[in-house]
Amino acid sequence: MKRSEIDLIRAVKRGDRTAIKRAIKNSADVNDEDLQGWTPLFHAARRGDVDVIHVLIEAGAEVNRGRETGFTALFSAVLEGHSEAVRALLAAGAEVFSVQGIELRSYARGPELKSILELLSQARVTR
Repeated sequence: MKRSEIDLIRAVKRGDRTAIKRAIKNSADVNDEDLQGWTPLFHAARRGDVDVIHVLIEAGAEVNRGRETGFTALFSAVLEGHSEAVRALLAAGAEVFSVQGIELRSYARGPELKSILELLSQARVTR
């Protein structure tokens, strides 16, 4: 992982849009993974930061990155209970599928549970 990718992930974790845009301008790979295998989009979804999600997607972030393991940005948003992040990711083409054999909706929680379940039920489910 190059310095620009480290800077990008740190900026995403802080929600610092100026630093995010600077890292992208400095050729940071928006699809690079940290040591845990998480992309910047995964971290933005985990925070529920819809503005950062949009910035990363516009810069080429792959919304279904991590599909092989199930640990995608959508999974992160569902797990953390961020309905607006779920909405943004679904609108960008995120796929709904099972994670380790368990339906994604089973991971939903938090005060926005009803909204998240509704969004997931309206989405096209893939396997």
